[in-house]
Amino acid sequence: MSPETAPTETRRHLISLTYPVKGPDPWVTNLRYVAQIPAVGEHFALSTESAWYRVEIVVHCAFDAPVVAEVYGVEAADQDDEQLRKMRL
Repeated sequence: MSPETAPTETRRHLISLTYPVKGPDPWVTNLRYVAQIPAVGEHFALSTESAWYRVEIVVHCAFDAPVVAEVYGVEAADQDDEQLRKMRL
């Protein structure tokens, strides 16, 4: 694809992002627009100040649903620290 015919805007996907938090409700679900649906084993952060989470389950919604995927993550464990430090650099 030549630069002249390349799309000028990245396609955004609406996903349901579910992750654990401390508090009365142990799981939180947010709707987020992303350029790429995360894969199992990848990491994500909700902001520059938030904890890192590792994707454990991805459910692709092939039916008529408001989201294209449901993504479930857990807080990254200590063994992930080296990989996370590399991602921050």
